[in-house]
Formats: sequence, C-alpha cells, structure tokens
Amino acid sequence: MSFFQKRVTAEGDGFGQDLKDLRRVRGFSEADLFKLCGIHPSMIQLLEEERLCDLQDPRYAERMVRALAQALDVRPDFLLAKYRAALASQGISCETTAQLRPTARKRDFFVTRKVLIVAGVLAVAAIIGGYVTWEVGQISAAPSLSIASPVQGYTTDEPHVAVQGKTDPDAFVSVNGQQAVVQSDGSFNVSLELASGVTTVHVESRRRYGTPTIQERQILYQRPQSAMLME
Repeated sequence: MSFFQKRVTAEGDGFGQDLKDLRRVRGFSEADLFKLCGIHPSMIQLLEEERLCDLQDPRYAERMVRALAQALDVRPDFLLAKYRAALASQGISCETTAQLRPTARKRDFFVTRKVLIVAGVLAVAAIIGGYVTWEVGQISAAPSLSIASPVQGYTTDEPHVAVQGKTDPDAFVSVNGQQAVVQSDGSFNVSLELASGVTTVHVESRRRYGTPTIQERQILYQRPQSAMLME
C-alpha cells in the first residue's frame, strides 16, 4: 500500500485524479463507495473533478475525505493533505486541522434560547390576558332572565301574585324592589302584593357588576264585587 501511495503522490495530477485512481485501483464504482461510506456519487464525482468551489462547507467536506480514505484503505492524512493543497491552489480558505470547529456558535444557542423564552412568556401572557378578558366579560355580561308567571295581561281577583322565573345562579333578582332568593339552579319565586287596577311587575336580574336584564309584565287586579260592597 505504501508503494502505491508514493506512486500516486509523485505521478498523480492532484487530489481529484489521485482519488479517482485510488477508487479504480480498488475496483470500486462511485455507487460502491456510496454503499461503503454513505457519500453520494454526485459528491464523489465533485471531489474527483476538483470542483471545490461548489462545496458549501470545505471544512465539513474534510469528513467526507476521511471517510473515503478509510473506504479506499489509505491513510486519511494522505488524502487530506492532497485535498487541502487543492483548496489552496483554488484560493479557497480552509483551516489545516483535523478537528473541525462546530458550525454553530455558543451565541447562536443563546439567541435561540432567548427567542424561545420570549416566545414562551408572550404565549403565557396571551393566555392570561385572554382568560382575564373572558372573566371580565362573564362578570360584566347581562345575565339571562325568563319569567314563567305571571304572563303579560294576567287578570286576578287575588290581592297578591306569585312571580316565578329563572336566571343565572350567580345573579341577583329583585321584583318591584323586593329582593328574591335565587336557588342553585337559578330559579326564584316571589309573592308580590297588588293594588287595585293595573300593576307593572318589574323584574330585574343583575350580577354584582355589569348590565342588568329587565323584564316587565302588566297585570290587572280586580277586587271582587262583594268586597267592594262591604266597603
């Protein structure tokens, strides 16, 4: 093997030609090398033709040269020296060291970490802000209110009427200024005293803060004739 390397070094036309000669002497095709070391045939062809200006990262390509040297059973330093000489002849800068520097810098990780932290803080702030907005909307929104009885235009000869309905469980209900007890399911029932004639039943439901919901019913209380004659 040492004799073969010496002959190639002395008589070869350069890195690319030496690489091609080594491959052919070993009886390998570009596809065979691909199976051995995982380097794509197009990249092998690029190195053999010394189209080094097309390399995206000449330092990273040193790893490929090392892998090719191992597959071709030659000393990696031999091919690396030829490769670096070819780079220099084409005016391409590459550090002459076997250890490649990491392509990512520490500050890149720091910047990425800062971006992730800021994004996380903004996401949490957006969630909290949305929740607070929703809570404020819930607190300030007008509650639901439905009146089951009496109906509009109800007529009675009794001096009182039961006002029944339903609202949100967390709401406060008043009927003509009289506070009603709201049950856990939102229902309420208030007995309202009536004066003779038409009475407007004013039902108001509200939360501690926010807009109230109001409904009204007009009912008629007609005193019995016997009661009127006794008076």
